Amino acid sequence: MAKLRTRKARPTRAGLGMLVAALAVVLVDELVDGTKSAALPLIRQGLDLTYGQLGLLASVPIVLGSLLELPLGVLAGHGRRRRLAVLGGGLAFILALVIAAAASSFTALLIAFILFFPASGAFVSLTQSGLMDADPGRREQHMARWELAGSVGSVTGPVLLVAVLAIGGSWRLAYLVLALIAVMAWLGVARDGPGAAPAPGEPGRGSPGRARRR
Repeated sequence: MAKLRTRKARPTRAGLGMLVAALAVVLVDELVDGTKSAALPLIRQGLDLTYGQLGLLASVPIVLGSLLELPLGVLAGHGRRRRLAVLGGGLAFILALVIAAAASSFTALLIAFILFFPASGAFVSLTQSGLMDADPGRREQHMARWELAGSVGSVTGPVLLVAVLAIGGSWRLAYLVLALIAVMAWLGVARDGPGAAPAPGEPGRGSPGRARRR
């Protein structure tokens, strides 16, 4: 009788795709945060905002966005509902960036910033929890990668703004570039993110690096 032998599995293609898609989400989220911080003086000048209005842009979205984000974890649940919440949050995330890029007044920009907070909670936080639940055996490694990707995005945000300004663009173009990057991240999550159905012949996406027997 052939002996059953367990081999240490290499990460599967599906598992790698899920990891890359999840890290792309936190990367773009921190890119937005870094770019926004660097662009605020330009936004103030472009929309002729007062420092009081800048304070409202910084505080009101946090308060209202947190209230809107609170029920997300309960309503999203697991499985299909969480996946729908992630994809819906991603679309709202992209929409908020587009509204910000097109904003011609303080009110429009405030709406974009308020929308962004719960959208980020759904798109980013639920993607993170989905990744951890899909591969609990590598939770610590994934957390380290998640933090690294976020740090890279935070540092790269101001660099992206400088690059856009260097080619003659504005903070509005920078937000459109961010929206485009967010679209690519959303497509990655739609295809390979936690909860995505595996393609025919591929191992389940929820078990990267599973040991095989033969």
